[in-house]
Amino acid sequence: MAIEASAILPSDSLEEFRVQFNNLVVDVEGVSGGNAFVSTIIFEGSTADANETVILATDPTSDNTLTLPDATGTFLTTANSGDPATTTSASDADHVLVNDGGVLKKITRANLGIGGTAGAVAVDDLTVGDAAVSIATSAGNITIDAQGGNTDIIFKGTDGSSDITPMTLDMSDAGALLLTGGKIDLKNSGTASQILFYCESSNQHAQTLIGAPHSEAASNTLTLPSGSSGVLLSTVSTATVTNKTLTAPVINTATVGTSITPASDDGATLGSANLNWSDLFLADAAVIKLGDDQDVTLTHVHGTGILLNSTNVIQFNDASQNIGAPSNAILDINATDEIELNATLVDINANVEISGTAEITGIATFTDDIVIGDGKTIGSASAATAITIASTGIVSFVDDILIKNGGTIGSAGDADSIAIASNGVVTFSQIPVMPANSIDSDEYIDGSIDPEHLADNAVTLAKMASGTDGNIISYDTSGNPVAIATGSDGQVLTSAGAGAQPAFEDAGGGTGAAFFVTSNAAQTIQHATATKVAFQVEGVDGDSLFSSNRFTPDTAGNYLLTTTILFGTIPTDTKYGNVEIRKNNNNDFSTTIGHFSSGDRAGISCTVFLPANGTGDYFEVFVYHIKGSAGNLYNACAFGGFKI
Repeated sequence: MAIEASAILPSDSLEEFRVQFNNLVVDVEGVSGGNAFVSTIIFEGSTADANETVILATDPTSDNTLTLPDATGTFLTTANSGDPATTTSASDADHVLVNDGGVLKKITRANLGIGGTAGAVAVDDLTVGDAAVSIATSAGNITIDAQGGNTDIIFKGTDGSSDITPMTLDMSDAGALLLTGGKIDLKNSGTASQILFYCESSNQHAQTLIGAPHSEAASNTLTLPSGSSGVLLSTVSTATVTNKTLTAPVINTATVGTSITPASDDGATLGSANLNWSDLFLADAAVIKLGDDQDVTLTHVHGTGILLNSTNVIQFNDASQNIGAPSNAILDINATDEIELNATLVDINANVEISGTAEITGIATFTDDIVIGDGKTIGSASAATAITIASTGIVSFVDDILIKNGGTIGSAGDADSIAIASNGVVTFSQIPVMPANSIDSDEYIDGSIDPEHLADNAVTLAKMASGTDGNIISYDTSGNPVAIATGSDGQVLTSAGAGAQPAFEDAGGGTGAAFFVTSNAAQTIQHATATKVAFQVEGVDGDSLFSSNRFTPDTAGNYLLTTTILFGTIPTDTKYGNVEIRKNNNNDFSTTIGHFSSGDRAGISCTVFLPANGTGDYFEVFVYHIKGSAGNLYNACAFGGFKI
């Protein structure tokens, strides 16, 4: 059936309205009478135009009935299925329409197994798929819960076509992780990989195993030790390691509880030729035991030293060179040939018993007696019995007695009572006492008696016969007597000083130098300043020995020197002045001090008797005054002298 009536527009005529009204009446009557539509039903929309909605029936092969529900709603077609609001939660669904043998039915989400735990699908109802599966959630955790009794969580996969079970969480062992692949590869996102091992008490403590940092470029394999159960060691752990072998370890500081032993007897060394130990610290009374049966020990004795046990010895070079103690009271030092002691002094505080020959190449000094056996001898290699000492104390010499040049023979009270010079002269420190008539003067030989040691009046004039009339005996520089030549009548014997023979000279004086000089000009002398006096006029200086205000004699001897100094006007503030005749500019020889009062001119004289060596000694005159200001010497000062 088709609807024949069409829309009426305001511009249509009344006739058109009538026609269309009649058509509408027919149409309504047909619908109400259950008339059937031929194939389509066309609906015009709210706007009368070329667009309509058509309900089209597919050519049916049987009678079909579409029943409209008793409800207000919108038809859902294939063209508007996306118009309803979208939801991602299955719990939003009240029912789902399903086809039950051609009958449209609704089913709840719980009965369909969607939308929450109430409608969860049993995992064992899932079947094998044919594509990758992802289990994901945008919030909350994903929990895999094996709730059955004594059930595990097992992960399976395939390697090629072979099924493998790489990992099992064993619930009967508190969730122990069992890996059949034998390898755990821990990656990380920028921090070194870690494994934490917790303690047994509520996981309160954990030890962390951390991979080495990137900076160490470490790709090492750490193998756990075999053998019995044990505890791993670390750089800071404290543990006891028993019967373990460390190959070439480097241990900075080791703390040993009981002992360190080698793996086998005589099987290890302490240090090597190139790796030497430094210091060794042992406790008080520590013992170093040597030998398989520890027959030799070195024991520390506190505050004393080291004790070698029993009768053992310390050997040097070979077995015959050793030091040991055969008993607790005897110490032996043994050598095949020689024991050499090198020191400034060897102090032996004991009796010395020498069973062999004692050879002394230096000086032997004894601070007490030397005792040898009665009738025993002292000798040399060629004359072993050179000296024999009898039980009575008598000493017998088989040959000469020689002592060093200048050596002495003495007693305890007078060690150098007899001295023998290199020329054989014997000097006694005391007057020797001889028996009466024991010296026969007729038997003297030249030089056999030193006259210096003769007693007073021991030599009479009769013993000095055969001299020359007028001669005087003197001595030369070697101490030998010499005769001084006889002088002339009226001459006197004059000494020429040490080192020269005296001689007879005229009584007018010696042959030495003489001089006399004066000043002819005033000289300013500053206050409190020792000043050398200048002399301009040489009255006597035959040998030209006075020069630059200095007298330098060229002949050794004693000289009489005198000077007179004349000061000018004396001011009232002058206290004193002095004049010195100095030898070699030394003012220790002579000084004359004069005290002045105010007035015109004052003189001071000084006369001395001084020796001169004739090879450089010289004499000068110095003056000194205290007057508060400079003063003048008058131009009439004098200085002179001569050799006596």
